[in-house]
Amino acid sequence: MRKYFEQYVRARCRTLRISISELALRAGTSREHLYRLMRGEVFNPSLQTMHGLASGLNVSTLYLLRHYFEELNLGGGIELPGRHEGDQESFVHDVTIPDGTLLGPNQAFTKTWAIQNTGDLAWAGRRLVCVDEDYVLAKRQPCGKLLPVLDNQLLPGCRETAVPDCLPGEVVEISLQFTTPALPCTTLSLWKMVDAEGQPCFPGNIGLWVKVRVVAL
Repeated sequence: MRKYFEQYVRARCRTLRISISELALRAGTSREHLYRLMRGEVFNPSLQTMHGLASGLNVSTLYLLRHYFEELNLGGGIELPGRHEGDQESFVHDVTIPDGTLLGPNQAFTKTWAIQNTGDLAWAGRRLVCVDEDYVLAKRQPCGKLLPVLDNQLLPGCRETAVPDCLPGEVVEISLQFTTPALPCTTLSLWKMVDAEGQPCFPGNIGLWVKVRVVAL
């Protein structure tokens, strides 16, 4: 039996205001198969089934698998503590401009990240703020001196942006405008989430970043 997983699926359905039958339809499976999955009678569910179910529940497949195997007590990865107990953020994927994208000088572009609320707290009134001034990526020379190797030269269209309010398990997208520097280089910009009081939500986490290569045209 996977009582924890069944409880999660039912709770998520209540949040979305959908029935188990509607969830099965969204997931592309039968209601009977979904009930067997919830009861733990399907020992090796296909990735396609779990992906369909995750899509129906509006969560990432990885997040749903984490819930499914929770009761096996396999142990999880190390999660850095957040400022608020039970708070957790997870990067899902780059929607646009993945790391290393080639762009021209003085080129404007839009970067979009998909992140997920993988904790137990609802997010409300949060913002993503630029923290370029707090970090310098450098290489230590034989003499011990640090030599910067990556400059924060990307020009953001703003220094902060709102994070969409979302419930635990939901995935949100955040977009920002940038302009590349005039000269060829590899450059990046770093961003962190803060709460309604302006305090970092995840102090030990480096946050989100955009990294591009500027090449001469």
